[in-house]
Amino acid sequence: MAKNEHPGKPLRPTHQDKLAGVLNSDPAYDGQFFYAVKSTGIFCRPSCKSKNPKIENIDFFDTSDDAQRAGYRPCKRCRPDLLTYEPYKENVEAIYNAIMTHLLEQESLTAQMKALGAHQDPIKSAFKTRYGSLPSALITQKRLSLAADGLLTTTKPILQIALDSGFSSQSAFYDAFKRTYHTSPGKYRKQNTNS
Repeated sequence: MAKNEHPGKPLRPTHQDKLAGVLNSDPAYDGQFFYAVKSTGIFCRPSCKSKNPKIENIDFFDTSDDAQRAGYRPCKRCRPDLLTYEPYKENVEAIYNAIMTHLLEQESLTAQMKALGAHQDPIKSAFKTRYGSLPSALITQKRLSLAADGLLTTTKPILQIALDSGFSSQSAFYDAFKRTYHTSPGKYRKQNTNS
């Protein structure tokens, strides 16, 4: 046990590990160290997406307090002064709740998505990380699930099922349905309701 005296405890990152972590914006190193940039006077988490600094301008610190004591200010992008930083958490949760609550109300949902910034790339990315799909994809998925259920459990016309499921038109419904189920709504109904 020469190399690592404490089994199960990871080795501390070397200087080269730290440099690689910073240059690759590697989130695996978050919490293990912080880096500061001498030319800007700012310190960051290793995962920060800011422009890579020159290697000779980088200082490393074990804690954010150490970096601040050395006179560096926390980055406003990655917020290394906070224990955890989820800048879009409230938006993401509000978007999800709006989808679940207003799924069948096309105009209301569209207005809420816009107001909550669901079209902005950072928010879409945070939403996908949290829920596994983009907001628009989740809306379509939920609506298609309702429509598929309606096709199998009711005798309503397909247009009515499309509208009842929150689709704005029959053509939008048909396109989304075929992309997901690889068949038309009519064929889907026929194939799955005949014994």
